[in-house]
Amino acid sequence: MTTNDEEVITQENDTETTENTEETEQGDDVEELKKQIVTLQAQKEHWRTKASEKKEEVKEEVKADLGVTDIMYLAKADIHDEDVTDVLNYSKKMGVSVKEAHTFMKPILKERAEERKTVEATETKSARKANHKDPGSLLDRAQSTGELPESDADLKALIRARLERKRK
Repeated sequence: MTTNDEEVITQENDTETTENTEETEQGDDVEELKKQIVTLQAQKEHWRTKASEKKEEVKEEVKADLGVTDIMYLAKADIHDEDVTDVLNYSKKMGVSVKEAHTFMKPILKERAEERKTVEATETKSARKANHKDPGSLLDRAQSTGELPESDADLKALIRARLERKRK
């Protein structure tokens, strides 16, 4: 054999050992990936069961009915319709009676009531605009032209305006 033949054989042996090493590495990788898949599936199932348990707990809390004392308190208490749900939610979340929840929330509810009053007082859409004429302009017009108004309301306004000017 020549050196070229030896080199070819050596190269072939090297490739075989490289291929064997790659196969064992790939085999190890495949086994490791299979283990990871099994672990991930187990974790997925674990969290899925935990999540379903949580949903059942929440549903049980919502189903809890109000006691007779809470219902009676709500009937007698001066709580606006929009605020009742807030008081009930606070009562359920904190695990206290409706009376205790209302006592805690009174300052908040008082502020909301003031805001409602302000909104009702400032609503301008429903208020009618008064159709009063300026008495000063009625008086000026009557003096400059000498014409008197035809309606009784305008005549009364003219008389009041004239009296007020005299007093000043």
